[in-house]
Amino acid sequence: MTTWAHIDGKELWSAQNPAPPNGRPVFWGPPTIHGDHVYATVLTFPLRYDLRTGRGTDWVYERLIECHPPSPLVVQGNGLWSVTVNRTEGGINVVDLSDKDRGPWVFRIVKNPERYWITAAANRVFLLDGTTLAALPVF
Repeated sequence: MTTWAHIDGKELWSAQNPAPPNGRPVFWGPPTIHGDHVYATVLTFPLRYDLRTGRGTDWVYERLIECHPPSPLVVQGNGLWSVTVNRTEGGINVVDLSDKDRGPWVFRIVKNPERYWITAAANRVFLLDGTTLAALPVF
Protein backbone atom coordinates (compact mmCIF):
# COMPACT_ATOMS: atom_id res chain seq x y z
CA MET A 1 0.00 0.00 0.00
CA THR A 2 1.52 3.32 -1.08
CA THR A 3 0.47 6.98 -0.81
CA TRP A 4 1.51 9.78 -3.17
CA ALA A 5 1.25 13.55 -2.91
CA HIS A 6 -1.57 14.99 -5.01
CA ILE A 7 0.41 17.99 -6.20
CA ASP A 8 3.64 16.46 -7.49
CA GLY A 9 2.99 12.70 -7.41
CA LYS A 10 5.93 12.00 -5.09
CA GLU A 11 5.68 8.93 -2.90
CA LEU A 12 4.94 9.89 0.71
CA TRP A 13 5.14 6.41 2.23
CA SER A 14 4.74 2.77 1.41
CA ALA A 15 3.60 0.12 3.88
CA GLN A 16 5.59 -3.06 3.83
CA ASN A 17 3.71 -6.21 2.86
CA PRO A 18 3.31 -8.62 5.76
CA ALA A 19 4.99 -12.00 5.54
CA PRO A 20 2.76 -14.35 3.55
CA PRO A 21 1.54 -17.46 5.37
CA ASN A 22 2.27 -20.75 3.64
CA GLY A 23 3.89 -18.94 0.71
CA ARG A 24 0.54 -17.57 -0.48
CA PRO A 25 0.60 -14.19 -2.23
CA VAL A 26 -0.27 -11.19 -0.09
CA PHE A 27 -2.93 -8.80 -1.32
CA TRP A 28 -4.53 -5.67 0.05
CA GLY A 29 -8.22 -4.87 0.24
CA PRO A 30 -9.42 -1.31 -0.48
CA PRO A 31 -8.11 1.19 2.10
CA THR A 32 -10.38 3.27 4.33
CA ILE A 33 -9.25 6.52 5.96
CA HIS A 34 -10.66 7.55 9.32
CA GLY A 35 -9.07 10.32 11.37
CA ASP A 36 -5.30 9.80 11.46
CA HIS A 37 -5.48 6.16 10.42
CA VAL A 38 -5.75 4.02 7.31
CA TYR A 39 -7.51 0.68 7.66
CA ALA A 40 -6.99 -2.04 5.08
CA THR A 41 -7.53 -5.76 4.85
CA VAL A 42 -4.40 -7.81 4.26
CA LEU A 43 -5.32 -11.34 3.27
CA THR A 44 -8.35 -11.53 5.59
CA PHE A 45 -7.08 -9.48 8.56
CA PRO A 46 -7.90 -5.78 9.04
CA LEU A 47 -4.82 -3.71 9.93
CA ARG A 48 -4.43 -0.06 10.95
CA TYR A 49 -1.66 2.26 9.74
CA ASP A 50 -0.71 5.79 10.74
CA LEU A 51 -1.89 8.07 7.91
CA ARG A 52 1.08 10.45 8.22
CA THR A 53 3.91 7.92 8.39
CA GLY A 54 2.55 4.66 6.96
CA ARG A 55 3.79 2.78 9.99
CA GLY A 56 1.66 -0.04 11.28
CA THR A 57 0.11 0.57 14.68
CA ASP A 58 -0.17 -1.92 17.49
CA TRP A 59 -3.83 -2.34 16.53
CA VAL A 60 -4.15 -5.63 14.69
CA TYR A 61 -7.44 -7.47 14.80
CA GLU A 62 -6.99 -11.13 14.01
CA ARG A 63 -10.43 -12.36 15.01
CA LEU A 64 -12.01 -11.22 11.74
CA ILE A 65 -10.48 -14.10 9.87
CA GLU A 66 -13.43 -14.19 7.50
CA CYS A 67 -13.09 -10.64 6.12
CA HIS A 68 -13.99 -10.53 2.44
CA PRO A 69 -10.87 -8.80 1.05
CA PRO A 70 -12.44 -7.15 -2.04
CA SER A 71 -15.01 -5.42 0.18
CA PRO A 72 -13.93 -2.16 1.84
CA LEU A 73 -13.70 -1.73 5.58
CA VAL A 74 -16.11 0.95 6.80
CA VAL A 75 -15.69 3.08 9.94
CA GLN A 76 -18.88 4.51 11.42
CA GLY A 77 -19.56 5.42 15.03
CA ASN A 78 -17.23 3.34 17.22
CA GLY A 79 -17.26 0.39 14.84
CA LEU A 80 -15.13 -1.01 12.06
CA TRP A 81 -17.57 -2.80 9.73
CA SER A 82 -16.78 -5.37 7.06
CA VAL A 83 -18.45 -7.93 4.84
CA THR A 84 -17.43 -11.39 5.94
CA VAL A 85 -17.51 -14.72 4.20
CA ASN A 86 -16.77 -18.32 4.97
CA ARG A 87 -17.52 -21.51 3.07
CA THR A 88 -21.21 -21.67 3.97
CA GLU A 89 -22.49 -18.17 4.67
CA GLY A 90 -21.69 -14.49 4.84
CA GLY A 91 -22.49 -11.61 7.13
CA ILE A 92 -21.46 -8.26 8.48
CA ASN A 93 -18.68 -8.09 11.08
CA VAL A 94 -18.40 -5.19 13.51
CA VAL A 95 -15.42 -4.52 15.78
CA ASP A 96 -15.64 -1.95 18.57
CA LEU A 97 -12.67 0.34 17.90
CA SER A 98 -12.76 1.63 21.47
CA ASP A 99 -12.30 -1.92 22.87
CA LYS A 100 -10.97 -4.51 20.42
CA ASP A 101 -10.87 -7.17 23.14
CA ARG A 102 -14.68 -7.33 23.20
CA GLY A 103 -14.71 -9.49 20.11
CA PRO A 104 -16.64 -8.94 16.91
CA TRP A 105 -20.37 -8.95 16.43
CA VAL A 106 -21.41 -10.92 13.37
CA PHE A 107 -24.75 -10.37 11.65
CA ARG A 108 -25.45 -13.32 9.33
CA ILE A 109 -27.55 -11.53 6.73
CA VAL A 110 -25.40 -11.90 3.64
CA LYS A 111 -26.11 -14.75 1.24
CA ASN A 112 -23.55 -14.00 -1.49
CA PRO A 113 -20.83 -11.55 -0.38
CA GLU A 114 -19.51 -11.07 -3.91
CA ARG A 115 -22.74 -9.21 -4.74
CA TYR A 116 -22.75 -6.86 -1.75
CA TRP A 117 -21.64 -3.25 -1.39
CA ILE A 118 -21.12 -1.65 2.00
CA THR A 119 -20.80 2.04 2.84
CA ALA A 120 -21.66 4.38 5.72
CA ALA A 121 -23.03 7.87 6.31
CA ALA A 122 -25.17 9.75 8.84
CA ASN A 123 -24.60 7.26 11.65
CA ARG A 124 -25.81 4.29 9.56
CA VAL A 125 -24.11 1.48 7.68
CA PHE A 126 -25.73 0.69 4.34
CA LEU A 127 -25.63 -2.71 2.72
CA LEU A 128 -26.76 -3.08 -0.90
CA ASP A 129 -27.58 -6.39 -2.57
CA GLY A 130 -28.76 -5.74 -6.11
CA THR A 131 -32.05 -3.94 -5.48
CA THR A 132 -32.27 -4.51 -1.72
CA LEU A 133 -30.90 -1.81 0.60
CA ALA A 134 -30.50 -2.35 4.35
CA ALA A 135 -29.67 0.48 6.77
CA LEU A 136 -28.02 -0.79 9.95
CA PRO A 137 -27.80 1.30 13.15
CA VAL A 138 -24.36 1.92 14.61
CA PHE A 139 -23.12 2.26 18.19
